[in-house]
Amino acid sequence: MKKYILGIDVGGTHVDFVIVDQQQKIYAYHKEVIGNSAEKTILNGIGKLMREQNFLPQDCSSVHLGTTIGVNSLLALQNVSRVGLIRVAGHQPDLLPAYQWSVAQRAAILAGYETINGGKEFNNKSITRFDVQALKLAVKKLLDAGAQSLGIVSVFSPLYTDEELKAAEIILNEFGAEIPLTLSHEVGGLGFIERENNVLINASLKQVMRENFSFLQKELHELGFSCECYITQNNGTLLHLDEAIRFPIKTLSSGPTNSLVGACKLAGLSDAIIVDIGGTSTDIGIIENAFPRYSSAGAVIAGIATNFMLPDVHVLPLGGGSIIEKLNGEYQIQPVSLGAKVFQECKSAGGAYLTLFDIGNILNHGKAIDGVSCELAEKLMQEVCARIKALAHSIPAKTKLPVILVGGGVQNIPEAYLDKDFYRPHFYQVANAYGAALAEVACTVDVVQPLMHDKESTLQALEQQAMAKAIAQGVDPKTVRIIEKRLLPFFYMPNQMTRIIITAAGRKI
Repeated sequence: MKKYILGIDVGGTHVDFVIVDQQQKIYAYHKEVIGNSAEKTILNGIGKLMREQNFLPQDCSSVHLGTTIGVNSLLALQNVSRVGLIRVAGHQPDLLPAYQWSVAQRAAILAGYETINGGKEFNNKSITRFDVQALKLAVKKLLDAGAQSLGIVSVFSPLYTDEELKAAEIILNEFGAEIPLTLSHEVGGLGFIERENNVLINASLKQVMRENFSFLQKELHELGFSCECYITQNNGTLLHLDEAIRFPIKTLSSGPTNSLVGACKLAGLSDAIIVDIGGTSTDIGIIENAFPRYSSAGAVIAGIATNFMLPDVHVLPLGGGSIIEKLNGEYQIQPVSLGAKVFQECKSAGGAYLTLFDIGNILNHGKAIDGVSCELAEKLMQEVCARIKALAHSIPAKTKLPVILVGGGVQNIPEAYLDKDFYRPHFYQVANAYGAALAEVACTVDVVQPLMHDKESTLQALEQQAMAKAIAQGVDPKTVRIIEKRLLPFFYMPNQMTRIIITAAGRKI
């Protein structure tokens, strides 16, 4: 029997690795500073584990990867593809795509859009007849305008998928399979604006995900790994690598979700506030009954409204690489980080930038650096801790909760600066990678059905369907269970028509 799971977390500064045994205990861990590429950094880290920890590929049952590459690319508008959007909407809506996006976001992502005839009413009647020739012309125009990826949004497509599927088949036959394509019914619900936003986000991130991770399964096999590779998704469960590359939008909260789950397990608690201090930012969220608490509304990513759920995580632009500048005679912490360059460009390494990493070094060693005194470092550290504490304690909770500190940036904070209810568990540095290693395989049934008659038997049948899908994906039947059941009624439709989302999950055999 395979002995271990390899958990990997790709952050903004480090790639973290943990080897977890069958009892979910950490056998070994390693942190690797990100070099020129995530690919080389991951392979270097795995190589060191194999050499230094006698980690044998044949003992690994699966590799679980968490990543912030997608959301970081979206936030920074770097390495995003330009998207050509095609609306299948015979009523010719006046509202422009990328509604309420910033000028910079629109310029970086939207290459252009075309509207063609087609689309359905809520009762499946055609708005206008689907126009095949118009579709071909629209694709050509968008590709000529510089589109690197395409998105298709048809009216009421979550209910009636046929026109989006037909459009995809035509594009595949006429223009080739190499063009990344996103269909809106696969990434969102009925809300047209939010679903269109989902399409644009997903389509813009396909290439960066492919560039960073398509190599991984092949490289792992060359190293001797025969197991499957997965990427963790927004709900803390696993996506096969190929699916994650198709749907990068499902991984946008991969890093924070892993941190919440991993921190909770490390601390042995089922309810807590989690503070994850990284090299670039500090993420703060809540675990309730051992699961992340999710936002009650659709997620807003980089100011863009979407209609999928993410953990309710609050972000501070504070991390070990945060730059501190003297402005108007006062040292101020800036919302900018050196990221992985902190270890070459900070004051401690002889560089030009004063960072929170330097402040931690001054306080931990009691020695000034480049004119920055212990007194000044103490003042700045008190400001950092005050901001973290204020946000952590402002999050509504049913009762007063302990605060768990995890992440590589935690080592910069001396013990004396922490409240008595702040706790650093063992292995706090690699909570994200540990959370990834703990992730389970999940399968979701997402359908629209009437619930006017025999609601309970309908839901039970769908639950059984979800669990059967999970078992077919290799989940141990003894561990499979329903972890999510959401009913989203369409009040304007007859027969209690409802979107039903049921997810089953369990540990892989």
